Amino acid sequence: MCGRYVEIFEFIKVVKEFSHIIKQDDFEKLNYHNFNTSPTEQVHVILNTTPPLLTEVKWGLIPPWEKPPFKKGLHNVRSEGILKPWTQKPIYGNMLQKSIRERRCIFIMAGFYEWEKTEPPKQPWFIFDKERPVFGVAGIYRTVVDTNTGEEIISAAMITQPANDLLKAVKHDRMPMILNKEDYIDWLSEDTAAATISQLIKQQYPAKSMNAYPVGKIGRQNKLDNIWPIGDTVYPMEEVKLKSRLQLEGMGGRRRNRPGLFDDLD
Repeated sequence: MCGRYVEIFEFIKVVKEFSHIIKQDDFEKLNYHNFNTSPTEQVHVILNTTPPLLTEVKWGLIPPWEKPPFKKGLHNVRSEGILKPWTQKPIYGNMLQKSIRERRCIFIMAGFYEWEKTEPPKQPWFIFDKERPVFGVAGIYRTVVDTNTGEEIISAAMITQPANDLLKAVKHDRMPMILNKEDYIDWLSEDTAAATISQLIKQQYPAKSMNAYPVGKIGRQNKLDNIWPIGDTVYPMEEVKLKSRLQLEGMGGRRRNRPGLFDDLD
C-alpha cells in the first residue's frame, strides 16, 4: 500500500517530466509543497480528460455504495483486483472495470513513505526515483455528488502492486504502480487498447531505478524533517548525488527552506 507521499511542485522539474501531456501554463499556477501527503487530503492529479487536466481531487476513492457524508474512501486499489475483477465482489469488481476503462489518472509525487512490515515500532523509509525528481503513479478516479450539499466531488485512488526488490529490502510487500515517462500518454488516452492497459498494470518498475533511506518518526505535520535521512540508502549512492537530491527537496545546505517554484537545481 501507499499511505503517505511527498508532493513537490518545483517548476523546472515538473515541466521536464510532464510537459508533453500538460500545458506549461497549468504548472505555472502551482507553488505547493507537501512533505506528508495523507489520505483524505486534496492532492494534485492529471485526469484523462481531453485534453488532460491537472486538478485537485480528494485522495480516497468514494465507492458507489458509500452514502454522504462520505468517509475516508479507498486510497489504494490492488492491481490484482483490476486485472481479475471477477475475483472481487460484483459491485467492487464493476467499479474497478468501469474506472480502469474510462477514468484513469496520474498522481504526481517526489517520493513516498513505507513502513517495515515488522513488530512495532515500525521503521519508516523514504523511497524515491534516482533519476526523476518527480514522477507519475497510476490511479483511477470517480466523480460523485454529495446529495446533502449538491457539491461535486472528484476522488481518486492509487494503484498498488507487489513489491519489487527495493521494497522487499525495506521489508514491505506492496508499492505504488510507478509509470515510465513514455507510458503517460497511453495511460491517459481514451484510445488505448485494453490489452495495453493490462500490460502497463502488469509491468513492475525496476528496483535499480529507485533508492530508499530510513527516516525518523512521521507524525501528521507537513515539515521538511520528515524526509531527513537517519541512515544509509539501500543501494550505495555517491554522496554528491544524495546531497543534490536533498537540495531538490529543500534540504541540504538550506534545510529549513522550501524549494522555490522557479529554482533550477540541476
